[in-house]
Amino acid sequence: MVEYEFNTEDVFPSHIQSERLEFVPVHRTDISVREMFQRYSSIPKENTSGVTFEPYENMSQAKEFREDSQEEFETGQNASYVLKLRETGEWIGVASLHIRWERHVAESGIYLFEEYWENGYGTERGEALLEIAFEEYNIEAWISRCAVDNTASQNSIEKYVVGNGGSKYGRTPNKQVGDQLKDEYMYVIRREDYERSE
Repeated sequence: MVEYEFNTEDVFPSHIQSERLEFVPVHRTDISVREMFQRYSSIPKENTSGVTFEPYENMSQAKEFREDSQEEFETGQNASYVLKLRETGEWIGVASLHIRWERHVAESGIYLFEEYWENGYGTERGEALLEIAFEEYNIEAWISRCAVDNTASQNSIEKYVVGNGGSKYGRTPNKQVGDQLKDEYMYVIRREDYERSE
């Protein structure tokens, strides 16, 4: 079960807790720009081949990410959260919730640091954010995407998408993933299927 709260001026939750995870908006976290740069600049290049960002090359990229996250959060475009383990407070990655208001669709992204892979955290994050999306916003569908060669993401997505009434929707050729063109799988949960699965 996910627990969350809103500040009166925010479109997105100001704090989220799932069984093992805590979600804190990037611009409100105690993680400094310097720490963010050090963490993201040390990610091996091969670990970002299936995601849409590159390891940071300078500290200004970390500062820009934090500032962009604040603007997007405050204007209701996108919510980027630092993910921490509730038990230890360890920073394990970043997740986002994006509502495409004009289409009534929600999407989410995630990047976990390598030492936290294969622990079910990606699935738990997906479960939490899709519950919030369907319960709090007037969305008609949830979409998850991943590169076809990103088997870890596929496994995670299939658990929480299929587990909540969704299915693999199709394969899109030559999507821009980071600095490469890759085929991408799309998974969809429609509201009626989500409500039927509850």
